[in-house]
Amino acid sequence: RETVGPPITLADVKRMLPDLPIYPNAELDERLTNLPTSRMAASIFTEDRFVLYLVFQTQDSLEKVFEWYRREMEQRGWREVPLPKTQIPEWAKRIGGIGTLLSTYFSRGGNQVFFQTMSAATTGRNSFALHCFVVGIPDWEMKQLEEQVKRNPDDSEAWASLAFGYFCAGKWAESQKALKDALEKSKTRPIRSLRAQRRLANLLLWVGDDPKVLPIVRSYSDYTFDFQFPLAKMLFRLKRWQEAEQTLTSVLATLTPEYENWRDWLHILRGIARWNQGKRKEAIEDFDRAYRLDRDWFVAVVWAYGQMGNLAKAKQILQEAAKANVPLAQTFLRKGKKAVWLGILHVGEPYWLSGRWMEGVGIKGNWAVEILCFPTRNAPKLNGAIVLAINGQPIRNWQEYWERVRAITEKAKTGDKVTFSIWRNGKVEDVDAMFEPLLP
Repeated sequence: RETVGPPITLADVKRMLPDLPIYPNAELDERLTNLPTSRMAASIFTEDRFVLYLVFQTQDSLEKVFEWYRREMEQRGWREVPLPKTQIPEWAKRIGGIGTLLSTYFSRGGNQVFFQTMSAATTGRNSFALHCFVVGIPDWEMKQLEEQVKRNPDDSEAWASLAFGYFCAGKWAESQKALKDALEKSKTRPIRSLRAQRRLANLLLWVGDDPKVLPIVRSYSDYTFDFQFPLAKMLFRLKRWQEAEQTLTSVLATLTPEYENWRDWLHILRGIARWNQGKRKEAIEDFDRAYRLDRDWFVAVVWAYGQMGNLAKAKQILQEAAKANVPLAQTFLRKGKKAVWLGILHVGEPYWLSGRWMEGVGIKGNWAVEILCFPTRNAPKLNGAIVLAINGQPIRNWQEYWERVRAITEKAKTGDKVTFSIWRNGKVEDVDAMFEPLLP
């Protein structure tokens, strides 16, 4: 099914995607942007995102334009991702000629922007296109949904989509009200639309904190990584450790090549789920597998062996990682029993992260990271939190976050605190996390 929205203006773009920089010496080509084929948002690609296809004209060289976008996107929290020809998105293959023109894209949460050079549309001018995949629901569809629930207040599918759309726009209160209506109305009017089901399931996966909604989430689920991994994170928030272990075991058994780089993370998470059930031997096996895949996971193995009282094995792993030139391992080896850690696990950007969401919830800065925890002192305060700032300073990107946490950790001693500004359940608050010994 395909739906065509109304003509797009530059004001629409700035409102729906405020974190997308617009090249200063370019003009939006409204004619090409608003051709019927350009305005088709194909639902066959995704249920939780919409497409903005934007064509611009400029007098400048496209090489200069692209380099400008690389700098500006990075400053606004976007990450540049090389695009091998073997991984051209399915939607791109359906547009004639586009597959040979894309070489990179920019990612921020689940949002993606593909830069495409084009042949000159008018004499003496260059053209480029931005293919924007935006998490959420476009303004015109939100208006239709609002009108629909006015006409039919019992339309559970419309309420489900509204709840999702409001959340992605940073409207927490409106989202919670619509979510309540969707869940209530669905008892007598089941949600049958696949699009509405997936929108509701995603919202519950992201912020659901009531075990009663798990059957709803599972009824709309599939066995893809994009669904099962968020489900595992939800189960972590709910402390449903056995179910989390089962889910992660299933994900590991069905992991496809494009998600292979998540294998070490999945072992770490399954290890934590097992540890919380008292399955310490199996947990250490998971931590060790992750460590063999990526030496940076030495800290999980060292901590686990220390908790088990096997200090000799813990020190052996620490020495091994330090010899492999892992910087933090070298620091910990030098500090010995004075080495400390926070016991937190940063599992990446929230899928819904966008400039519009951050503006809507009143957050300063342009980046955030989702936190899960090892079973340490900080877990009750930080597990499932979205971290926005460290010691009052907003985070600009992944590299900055990691470098700051590492620098603080290297200098910290037992009992030192670091303040995380976090978003959770519609509120921003400061939480003090305490460093504790890595080894007993």
